[in-house]
Amino acid sequence: MRRYGRACLFAGTIAALGVALVAGQQAPPTPSPEDYQKRSRDFSAGMEKKGLAEPFRGITANGTVAPNLFQLRATGVSTAPVRTAAAAFLKSLDEAQRRKALFKENDVEWRKWANQHVYFRDGVSFQEMTGPQREAAFKMLRHHSAPRA
Repeated sequence: MRRYGRACLFAGTIAALGVALVAGQQAPPTPSPEDYQKRSRDFSAGMEKKGLAEPFRGITANGTVAPNLFQLRATGVSTAPVRTAAAAFLKSLDEAQRRKALFKENDVEWRKWANQHVYFRDGVSFQEMTGPQREAAFKMLRHHSAPRA
């Protein structure tokens, strides 16, 4: 029993010294919000550059292009509600926001979108919008995502 007690005392002492050693070390400094934003922007820019260097192949979910995903055809459904909502949304924006929100149909911006927390997007964020502007954006999205007949 004596031997077991000494072994436990020895192990406890070693553990206590280890904890004291680790506790004495300083944690790496937490990056400032500015440093975090810069690193995130640099990361985003690098990923954009890499992605845009590759030719567009099509839309994929697993690396395989989904052929004929959307076929252009007449549906008989009016586009007037979504066009009206989009015009109202754009009218709600000030000139600087409008310049950030509008892109030509062949702009690479549509290829740059990513759904990542650290990704910095071009365009107008909901945080930059007033309450009425956000409501106009949501109204446009509601019309756009309305069920098709």
